[in-house]
Amino acid sequence: MAQLFMPSIKYFLVIEYIYKNGEFVNLISEEILKGNPAIGTFIRPANLGNVLAVFVPFYYYLYTTYRLKINRIVFWTIFILFVFTLINTGIRTSFVSFVFCQVGFMLLIYRRRLVFVFTGFVCAAIFVTVISSKLNLEFYERGDFSSPLMRVFYLFNYFDSGSSIVEESTLSRSSNIFAYYESFFFGSGFMSSGGIVQGISSITDLTLAFIFVEYGFIVLMLSLVPFSFPVLGILRTQGRGREFYISLVLFTTLILQTITDQGLFTNYCSYMYFFVMAYFGFDRT
Repeated sequence: MAQLFMPSIKYFLVIEYIYKNGEFVNLISEEILKGNPAIGTFIRPANLGNVLAVFVPFYYYLYTTYRLKINRIVFWTIFILFVFTLINTGIRTSFVSFVFCQVGFMLLIYRRRLVFVFTGFVCAAIFVTVISSKLNLEFYERGDFSSPLMRVFYLFNYFDSGSSIVEESTLSRSSNIFAYYESFFFGSGFMSSGGIVQGISSITDLTLAFIFVEYGFIVLMLSLVPFSFPVLGILRTQGRGREFYISLVLFTTLILQTITDQGLFTNYCSYMYFFVMAYFGFDRT
């Protein structure tokens, strides 16, 4: 939060460097450093946003199920600050996965009030859509992090065929990767896509696509096996109760992140994932 209001702080939080041409070069792109996204010590905005997309719904779950006993005002203040920070990472994938996870948790917690929960989120979505459509977005550019909040709001203009965001989006860049597709089961070989289109598309944008194109469907499925163990373990020990479905929502949330970001395959998300899964695995009350 302090970084958002004092942008110069982020220069002191750059913790990832490489030694190149006789000097240390930071690995955060200049377009991000010149902008004002929330980064913290997470190296990249996507890392922070994706972790918060998992943690915030978990924080909400702890409070609404009376595991976390704090004052209501304190809870909602912290919750809003978390969401505000998440949105200010400027990462649309984090925002979408957060909404998916939060809605999933709420539907499972408030089973008898599904209509009210659904109606509330529909109204919120309409409100955000209307507000974003009224904003002046002429200054917007796909890689511009000078206004992370505006960058996320532009999600609602994503399917505008005349928008520059579509031309430079993850969906468009994926065509660069799939141009090197050869075998469904065995892939096209290591570095077949990443090495050739380096600078055009990034593995940090399309991790699942890179794995599929380079190694094939078999390796892609095997790479997800370790992350499925907690879900299967909860199913085996607790049956098809609320904890199982919550774990399924959580697993799906990180898969969504990994479609356009690194998601599961970063230390940040995987640590948070296994921590939360461990809690649900032992939570039988």
